[in-house]
Amino acid sequence: MNHSSFTINKSKLLKELNLIAKVIGRKSKQTKNIVAELTITDNLLTIVLPGIKETIECFTFSSAKATLRFYYFKDLIETSNNPEIECTIFDNELRIGTTAIAVKTTFF
Repeated sequence: MNHSSFTINKSKLLKELNLIAKVIGRKSKQTKNIVAELTITDNLLTIVLPGIKETIECFTFSSAKATLRFYYFKDLIETSNNPEIECTIFDNELRIGTTAIAVKTTFF
């Protein structure tokens, strides 16, 4: 089974996600379905939205690319109780802690 993961401090990731949220605007009918592309490479997490690309240093294992709704991802991070976020991507699944959601994956 293919998998890839990244581990990052929750406050560091939330800081970057909040900056992105300021650029795209508040959650509304027009913005709630904006898709984020998460790319995990060598010690980097790259988050790409239409017109935005943010690269964050973190600990990674392997490489992968997945897409999901931006505000859904942000909500998952905000509601996590852990100070360290460990996010693992499997074939068409993303896990943050014990929460698993369906995502589209393109490579490992």
